[in-house]
Amino acid sequence: MYINRVCYRVPDAISTMPLDQEGVSRKKKKSLQRSLTPHIDCCPTNLYESGKVFPRWRPIQCITVLTPNLDPSTGGFEAVAGFHREFSSYFKGTSAADTGRPPVCLGDFSPLRMQEDKAVIARYKHVPADAGSVILFDWRIPHANSYRHVGNIPREVVYTGFLPNVPMNRTYAVEQLRRYLARLLPADHWQKDTTDKAVDETFSKHEFTALGRKLMGLDPWPDHSPM
Repeated sequence: MYINRVCYRVPDAISTMPLDQEGVSRKKKKSLQRSLTPHIDCCPTNLYESGKVFPRWRPIQCITVLTPNLDPSTGGFEAVAGFHREFSSYFKGTSAADTGRPPVCLGDFSPLRMQEDKAVIARYKHVPADAGSVILFDWRIPHANSYRHVGNIPREVVYTGFLPNVPMNRTYAVEQLRRYLARLLPADHWQKDTTDKAVDETFSKHEFTALGRKLMGLDPWPDHSPM
């Protein structure tokens, strides 16, 4: 299991506040935040290739919900439930020859196409979740967070994932630990040109518990194998 990133989505009323001031050109108006476009977390034309130097295989995605998100259009999780069962047949039937535009793959992030995939996008449904809930879903499930956030509290979640114990993921974990010890940004950080960029040391170094150090790979686990 690993932590991918965190989400702190503020209501639209807050996100647009600085841009609603008098004198700001409406043509240049841009929200402080935006929704995460409908997408899948793998490349449908090359499922196991992300193009990254240190790829990882994350077939089970996870969201840990920190604030209640029970109503639609409040920045919450939306998905097409059950789509993993038709994933292969759908993308096999929507090849470039049929549509003139193949699926877009940005590493292991593939945004849905507004025209070619509009029937799938129309099937998106809000997934209500209270604080403390955990949402698990297959990496082939199309998902997003809602386009609008008309609620009155921020939406807070932690995006995590489960990495099976296979050679690719073991290599990825070793590199992540190396970068942590060297105080470098993670290998799959979203920002560009950050291969060897140091972490912003604004805050003090975190002190892990004994269990935390083992989970991080800093200390070895006890060997309980039979003699």
